[in-house]
Amino acid sequence: MTCNFEVDGCAVLGFDTGLNARAFAQSKFAQFIAEPGLIVRPAEAPHNRVEFWKASGVREETGAGGPTMVIWGPLVEGERLDTLLNENQPPDKILAADRALAAVSLWIQAILALRKDTPEGDIPLWPSAAIIAQADEGRAASVFFAPPALARRYVTPNDEWYVNPALNGREAAAFTAAAMLYRVFAGAPPFSAVNTSVLHEDMRDNNFLPIHLAVPGLDSRLAA
Repeated sequence: MTCNFEVDGCAVLGFDTGLNARAFAQSKFAQFIAEPGLIVRPAEAPHNRVEFWKASGVREETGAGGPTMVIWGPLVEGERLDTLLNENQPPDKILAADRALAAVSLWIQAILALRKDTPEGDIPLWPSAAIIAQADEGRAASVFFAPPALARRYVTPNDEWYVNPALNGREAAAFTAAAMLYRVFAGAPPFSAVNTSVLHEDMRDNNFLPIHLAVPGLDSRLAA
């Protein structure tokens, strides 16, 4: 999972591989170091909108489970999208839903910006692969997309709720956006079977409760 720590007194973003030095050396992780992530600022001019995030190195960090190798790079401000989605629960349900809705909206804008700039490489759609930073004084809103191979390493069971493996490109992104919005408004994802094969079968068959039934009174245009 991602983690923040310090290197030479400076805060950085790290990806904990969960592997000790020997296992790391024997794995294929070394090739992931060169794979970039993306930082998207949808509101900025096109030529400033997208930049690459590149790992700076690898170091050993000692945690509760012992020493593991961490791939690290420049710090990325913000909160993970999956965390914001999972906060949509009592006691501060309304505030959490507002935060989650703003985050999903910014994620959608970032996806649209990427389609215009068409950077190389695929875009990981899993919520755990995105870090959302809302705009504040002196900082533009941004979305960080983790390097795809590293993001794939940390996919959680909850991530599977939002990604349809049968889709790709624009259709895949639209599905993920809709599933996240459903979660925000209904308080639960449209597809949530524990068994992955059943989950994907439900997605293929459109086996879910329509949002207008899950949230009676929801604006009909939004529901559509």
